[in-house]
Amino acid sequence: MPKKNSIQGNEFFVGSAENLPLSDACADVVLCIGVLEHIKNIDRALSEIRRILKPNGKIIVISSNKYSFMYFDRLFKQLFGKWKYGYQKKWTPKSLNRKLQSKGIKVISTETLQGIGDFNKKNHIDFIFNKVCDHWGRYVQLVGESIK
Repeated sequence: MPKKNSIQGNEFFVGSAENLPLSDACADVVLCIGVLEHIKNIDRALSEIRRILKPNGKIIVISSNKYSFMYFDRLFKQLFGKWKYGYQKKWTPKSLNRKLQSKGIKVISTETLQGIGDFNKKNHIDFIFNKVCDHWGRYVQLVGESIK
């Protein structure tokens, strides 16, 4: 697929995060919601995201948190061959922060989010642990800015 020189309005396309079909510095905002934890070559994907971000462009990431009961649930299910979701990396707030910064993205804010709607019992356990450890929760949310 040839690279697009610009994005007009709100455009959607299908592509690989490791080889985005967009020209350099063409995006004001990149949303990565439930994406980064499923990419094996995260360094390549983050380099591509930084490449397409305009100077001072924003990235919003929501990704699975290693400090969550869901992480232990996954380890248990993998042990018994019951994990059905494929590759999934879990991040800590610090590790995701460092990874983005290593790719030239200045992290503006980091927050832990609690799960809602599904896996209610596991979400309740995370909520209780979060009262003692503020980095404990289902997701890590980061807002960053491209440094050019």
